[in-house]
Amino acid sequence: MSGWFSVIGQVLALSSVVTMVFLGYKCEAKCEFKAISNFGDSNSDNCRICFDDFLRRDMVSVACGHLFCKLCWKGYITISINDGPGCLTMRCPEIKCVAAVDDELVNQLVSNEEQWKYLRFLLRSYVEVKKRIKWCPSPDCDNAVEFVGGSYDVSCNCKHNFC
Repeated sequence: MSGWFSVIGQVLALSSVVTMVFLGYKCEAKCEFKAISNFGDSNSDNCRICFDDFLRRDMVSVACGHLFCKLCWKGYITISINDGPGCLTMRCPEIKCVAAVDDELVNQLVSNEEQWKYLRFLLRSYVEVKKRIKWCPSPDCDNAVEFVGGSYDVSCNCKHNFC
């Protein structure tokens, strides 16, 4: 299971399988990235952002096939993450292209700090769309709590109770 699925599963106290099923909406909506390495060393291409030439093995594309160098991808993804939760709907930087940027590409190219920001946006978006899961209102707690029925009172692992 991906490291992010594991962290999300731990925060939400879900098994790995349940976490993957619950996050399936995100997995189905994204496209896989592919490192372009099967074209051989002699083939080069032009990055559509910086316009420098690179060997295709040093370029990356999402499912659409638009090639960009890793440095341009890294900059594009980093800026998108630092701009906020809209990074969860990142698309290929090619004009009018709608191919989604895969979480795996984010993990491959950006720093740990940006990976954690991205993960937090992903986790927040998941909790916000689930009506039965809410963030614990305790000031020092970052846990999400699921309402499982019965009483309207819920208890967080931090021992904070709320309704």
